[in-house]
Amino acid sequence: MARIFSITYNPPEFDGEIKLDSIREDTCIYFLYDKEEIIYIGQTKFIQERIRAHRKNKKFDTAKYFYPPKDEDEDVRELEMELINWHNPKYNKMFD
Repeated sequence: MARIFSITYNPPEFDGEIKLDSIREDTCIYFLYDKEEIIYIGQTKFIQERIRAHRKNKKFDTAKYFYPPKDEDEDVRELEMELINWHNPKYNKMFD
């Protein structure tokens, strides 16, 4: 079972750095929350950089991420799409 890591921000003071021993260079799936609502789901190998980039154009107060037990990038993409379809976050909207 994958362990989920959580980062809560105080937005005005957030400096873009996530200082956790749990970060590694494997593909993770992450969730951005605003007031407990999932607003975005994504995947990355570089969680610090992705969170920092999202801070520029999305309002959120918490990010949670986990490293899926699957090795293949294609499997992670499929899992990411399943999660997006299930949760339907507002920033993951595709063209209608």
